[in-house]
Amino acid sequence: MVLKKIKYVFAIIFIITLNNVIAQDNYEDFVYLKNGSVIHGLIIEQIPNQSIKIQTKDGNIFVYKIDEIEKMTREQNNSKKSNTDFEIKDLKKSGFSNITELYMSLGGTGKNSILSGIQTINGYQINSKLNVGVGIGIEQISQSSNAIGYIPLFADFRTYFLKNKLTPFFSTGLGYSFVINKNYPHYPSVQLGGGLLINPSLGGKFFISKNTALNISLGYRYQQTSFKEYNTMSIVSTNYYVIKIGVTF
Repeated sequence: MVLKKIKYVFAIIFIITLNNVIAQDNYEDFVYLKNGSVIHGLIIEQIPNQSIKIQTKDGNIFVYKIDEIEKMTREQNNSKKSNTDFEIKDLKKSGFSNITELYMSLGGTGKNSILSGIQTINGYQINSKLNVGVGIGIEQISQSSNAIGYIPLFADFRTYFLKNKLTPFFSTGLGYSFVINKNYPHYPSVQLGGGLLINPSLGGKFFISKNTALNISLGYRYQQTSFKEYNTMSIVSTNYYVIKIGVTF
């Protein structure tokens, strides 16, 4: 019984010590010099009223006289902040971007018609409020026992209204959908072809780190498909309301 109590005491001491070590690991010694320079690391030697010796994280050691120093503090090193601990100023402002989204219809053409798919958009974020890119995907329209597969290829334009961790946005996709199966299911005499694709959406983007965000949107998807049987061709338009959920890198 006594041995168990001793183990519990040592366990508690170990946990407290570990927490203190972890907490201390986020802090460093900061030396502010009168010439405006700031050195941070670990003070390894201090001679009262004479000098201090500080070692930086890269192993360099500097010695300064007391009359060169404005002040010395112990502070949290902001460079050790985790990727999820970020401020608005840290958000990605420009550069390459990738947006990958899953989507599904909420209604539209035909009661039993369902649209579902996935798309990825590679582009460039010009600034915090404008992103342009080129997207490609794969999707399917299913109705009863018939299913048509498509490969949409499109240009994507996105406007973000706020420079914030949560911002509403408007996107527009414009392109062409190529059909995968050239023959209409159960009707081999009918030849299928692709057509115009238009996909405006309105949604929200939420940053989970300074370079990664989750986005969800509701939109309208207009798509054309050509049906050719013998010498007769017709263009059929499908219209869907879709929900899209994705990740932006």
